[in-house]
Amino acid sequence: MKKKRYKIKCRQCRKIFEVTPYKIRVGCKYCSNKCRIKALIKKQVISYVCLCCKKEFKTKQLGRKYCSCLCAGLVNRNRIVRVCIVCSKNFVISASKGRNTLGRYCSRKCFTKGKIKKIVKHCEVCGAKFTAVPSQIKMGKGRYCSKKCFDKVPKKPHCGFQKGHKFWDHPNVRKVWIERKGIIPKAAFKKGFTPWNKGKYGIYSNEYRKKMSESRKGKHYSPNTEFKSTNIGKNAPSWKGGITDLHDWIRTLSEYKEWRKAVFQRDNYTCQKCGEKRNIHAHHKKTFSKMLFEFLKQYDQFSPIEDKETLVRLATKYEPFWDINNGQTLCKKCHKKTGTYLRGWRTNDSITSKG
Repeated sequence: MKKKRYKIKCRQCRKIFEVTPYKIRVGCKYCSNKCRIKALIKKQVISYVCLCCKKEFKTKQLGRKYCSCLCAGLVNRNRIVRVCIVCSKNFVISASKGRNTLGRYCSRKCFTKGKIKKIVKHCEVCGAKFTAVPSQIKMGKGRYCSKKCFDKVPKKPHCGFQKGHKFWDHPNVRKVWIERKGIIPKAAFKKGFTPWNKGKYGIYSNEYRKKMSESRKGKHYSPNTEFKSTNIGKNAPSWKGGITDLHDWIRTLSEYKEWRKAVFQRDNYTCQKCGEKRNIHAHHKKTFSKMLFEFLKQYDQFSPIEDKETLVRLATKYEPFWDINNGQTLCKKCHKKTGTYLRGWRTNDSITSKG
């Protein structure tokens, strides 16, 4: 269904144009925006009288009642005109504030002037009058009218740091320390004193440091570390009957960490295939599970479940485990391409499996 259209004459150019019923209700009078702007420009300036303040004002708008937004707000929003107590200026507030005895001041400045009562005083230097707040007078201030007069007054001697004076010999500092602790501290600076390590670097040689570490091994200098050596293995409170697999136990030994470090140092911490220096691994050319299988064959008189501790002690002296020539530095990506990556690791059949 097509909408009905009506024909209207434009008030500006006198052309006939079609309009929908909705636009007639809204009050469409012009065929285009250009005609509307031309009509507004040609409008004559008319003078009106404001219904609120009863002043004359001139506009091009037809039927305007108020000269400004303030006058319109006073009539439509129930606003009241008040006179400031301090500066006696007229200002507008809402009717609700007027009922609650609020809105006596036009601004924050007038509020501070009206509420805070300042006291008139005479300057102690020049004798000029000035005002001061009661709170400042309580604190001992409000004696001088300006900074110039304050600077003219002679001050007390400075009690802080003074060149050529000893800090700890100052009477005020002595009083404080004697009141708190009863003694002047021994750490007070003494003139002409030189510390024993001034200008010295690397006092102890590497040989002397090694001797010191060897002499202190096995000694306990605190009660917390006295019984640590006894709480190992079966004597530990968290012992669960030797659940750890033999494969995992050997890999966590200090000898295994030293072997891994030696391989990295030999290859300068770089992958031997792609040259990467991050995320590097120590790869076994002959797989660890095969070496473990040969190790258990050699010591078949011991079971890998019941005699784990004895097998671990023997593994520390088994040379194929710690042979550097069997190791190779590879990055994670190159290590995955070998085909033996993580085979037999953390599994029940780690002894017999490949990798």
